[in-house]
Amino acid sequence: PVEQGLLVGGLTNQKNRCSMNCVISFNHRNYSTAALLDSGCERNILDQVVVQLLDIPTVQLPSPIKVSSLDGCSLTTITH
Repeated sequence: PVEQGLLVGGLTNQKNRCSMNCVISFNHRNYSTAALLDSGCERNILDQVVVQLLDIPTVQLPSPIKVSSLDGCSLTTITH
């Protein structure tokens, strides 16, 4: 089940990000990328581009979830 929550981000400087190289594998396809390490994150988040590259099946949510920044600005809507 998908639950509504708070997604926070703001570092634009690559040197300040805590990340590591990783390989995402699905259906005999591999995608090399960097994973952001966030000890406070409560969900696993995967970019739509990676989902498309690896042909990962998605399920449409019964109702979209709006994503907002801390100041209330709308960022995007999650539909799958």
